[in-house]
Amino acid sequence: MVSTPTHRKYLQYDTQPQKIYDLHQFEFDSLKRVVKWHKIDNSLKFECETDSGRTAHVQLDFINPRLFRIWLTVEKTKQKTHSEITVDFPTEAFALKVEESKDSIRIHTGQMIVTIRTDSWQVIVNDLNGKCIFSENAYGGNRSWFPVYRLGFRKSGDAPATCYESFYLRADEHIYGLGEKFGRMDKVGLHSVAWQSDTTNTVSERAYKNIPFFMSSYGYGIFINTSNRIDYEIGSESYVATSFLVHSPELEYFFIYGPDFRRILSQYTELTGRAPMPPRWSFGLWMSRFSYKNRDELEIICRELREYEVPCDVVHIDPDWMRPGHYCDLEWNEKSWHNRREMLDNLHKQGFHISLWEQPYVRPHTDMFKEGKEKGYFAKDTNGSVYLQSDFEDHPTAFIDFSHPEAAEWIRQKHLRLLEEGADVFKTDMGESVPEDAIFHNGMTGAEMHNLYPLLYNKTVFEAVDRHTGGKGIVWGRSAWAGSQRYPLNWAGDCHSTYEDMACTLRSGLSYGLSGVPFWSHDIGGFQGPPPSPELYIRWAQFGLLCSHSRCHGVGPHEPWHFGEEALRIFKKFAKLRYRLLPYLWATAFEATQNGLPVIRPMLLEFQNDPAVWHLDLQYMLGNALLVAPVFNPDGKVTVYLPAGNWLDYWQKELVSGPRYLELKVGLDTIPIYMRENTILPHGPAMNYVDEKPFNPLTVDIFVNQQAELTLWHEQPTTIRVQRDQSGVQIRTDEIEAGVTFNIYDQDKPRNVIIAGEVIEEATAIEILETRDCGWHYRSEKRILAIKTESESKSLLIEIK
Repeated sequence: MVSTPTHRKYLQYDTQPQKIYDLHQFEFDSLKRVVKWHKIDNSLKFECETDSGRTAHVQLDFINPRLFRIWLTVEKTKQKTHSEITVDFPTEAFALKVEESKDSIRIHTGQMIVTIRTDSWQVIVNDLNGKCIFSENAYGGNRSWFPVYRLGFRKSGDAPATCYESFYLRADEHIYGLGEKFGRMDKVGLHSVAWQSDTTNTVSERAYKNIPFFMSSYGYGIFINTSNRIDYEIGSESYVATSFLVHSPELEYFFIYGPDFRRILSQYTELTGRAPMPPRWSFGLWMSRFSYKNRDELEIICRELREYEVPCDVVHIDPDWMRPGHYCDLEWNEKSWHNRREMLDNLHKQGFHISLWEQPYVRPHTDMFKEGKEKGYFAKDTNGSVYLQSDFEDHPTAFIDFSHPEAAEWIRQKHLRLLEEGADVFKTDMGESVPEDAIFHNGMTGAEMHNLYPLLYNKTVFEAVDRHTGGKGIVWGRSAWAGSQRYPLNWAGDCHSTYEDMACTLRSGLSYGLSGVPFWSHDIGGFQGPPPSPELYIRWAQFGLLCSHSRCHGVGPHEPWHFGEEALRIFKKFAKLRYRLLPYLWATAFEATQNGLPVIRPMLLEFQNDPAVWHLDLQYMLGNALLVAPVFNPDGKVTVYLPAGNWLDYWQKELVSGPRYLELKVGLDTIPIYMRENTILPHGPAMNYVDEKPFNPLTVDIFVNQQAELTLWHEQPTTIRVQRDQSGVQIRTDEIEAGVTFNIYDQDKPRNVIIAGEVIEEATAIEILETRDCGWHYRSEKRILAIKTESESKSLLIEIK
């Protein structure tokens, strides 16, 4: 028997954060003192007394000199693990120096000093210079009717206890992360909840991708290893405290010491896994709308993309690739998409990859539902029946139980069949609506599975693509949790077509990057609401085409020619720029797979020691070399902050020195972009789709006054190294299978340019240089030296004297 559909709307979920220290509803039982403790290897185990006289157990595991884990439970051993969230991270053999005094235990790791107050429980972390970087809130309990309690348990009647923690928030402290949050990047002042939601908008606290990880400007990061709901109060209820409540009777969190944000992100992604490199073609443009209805319409769109010379690699089909009312049985609508193998083959020959929409919900009248019900592949209600819940069209649906190994393989096989027919990737929509009272195959309740479900869903589909392609997996997912970066990539959900939504979208992407996720995109032009004006569409495209991945999508046409000739011209300008920057984007993406850094980066990741950037969330770095400042108004006005050092105006090739603020008004066909000093910026040739032609020739911009290095990733890694000293400039490359033109900026005219020990000839005009296989030309008005090398497969040594 099937249970009665709940028809519960996503909007009706309790996505509002709860007040943590509510004295009217809850009792609070904090750790009081250490009764006894002992050390085993690099772990310290404490038996503690709580305020109520109960016994609680705390364990500190020191994983390396900058990382330790805190476990809190009423049991002697931790009861639950979250193996899907973390990976097999390495532990480091090192000696802990432990000193015990009358009222404390001091633990020296070699990188930090951790103090445990034993007479009145408190954890304090100092750096080696004695500066306190973290301290549990020992004073908060003194604030009478507005308390903030340190580590302990919250209880209400017979309901299971939950765990809370609180530590001091300094007057000058900033907090970043928590996932794809659409508000300001600095989270101080935020009362927030980690509970996935189909937000239906991108301008509120509701989020598709909550990540239980954040970083402090005091140089530490906190990763809460749970799939349960978390409530945060970050300088909100109390301006001097950061608190969180985990809706679980036990707590596990990691403390990560940097103090550099890059180091913290690297350590966090070592715990939860790093993203693999997405396929090269995924960095091209994705074109989509809600929705292409049939084969004829899609083929017309693809033909127009090539006729208008809009570079594009992926076309996406939203739900209409399936039969009406059959979302989501993963079966083609044969009537609308006749001879689909022929269609897919033809599109592949034109350089297009095909993306198909899906959701993890199945309607009861489909054959897929009947099979899944019979085999027990759907989540259950408390009566053991298939749990039904409304989907986005308000139809009852079952949701696939990805914790069931056989169900997961069932879904992978369905995707493999679609991939073998010619699909290339799947838009894994939804996944945020698991009800708390559902029951899953692995024994989890919906309360435990709700946040984890997006990770299992995207993992399953990613693995199908990965298996089919031999290691080049990819999805286009909306929902996520900690660890989801292992299954790239994500987009920002259902934004409205306004300048304000566009700004919130950028802020969400920067926060998401600060949460350990490197690859991210959004709907250029906005997904819903009145159609964007041509001006808004252009401004959004300029931003969107300079992200890790780029997709046009929305209700109604979002192809650029629908917005007029000017929009088409400017869109093409930036789309072609994106394709020329692909060698740089791939190099930045590969770096992200090694260290966890995002492709689009908040300024503070590159300039952490500059307080002026700590709040900047309307400009960003694309990799380490390019500063991008989108325009968020119809007037073309934009404020840009340039940190200390020299910067090169990307368009005008003019030198600008920081630190300084620039108040600019720019034309519709441009946005401010600046190249950072001591960086290398490669460009490939223009093309209509990735690998349409060899990446030959290459143009490499060099803006170096000391040294720089960049590794290109195409067929094989190729490193370019530049060194400037009193004797001149040296450029060294590994073997490179392309002719290369090097543009060296802010450069005096050389006496000689030497390649492989041979002095090469100066060309008196740039036009003459373009006709030669090898040579150099100097533009004195811009102080630019151009050096052209032969198109041979060899390493290079260029000396500029």
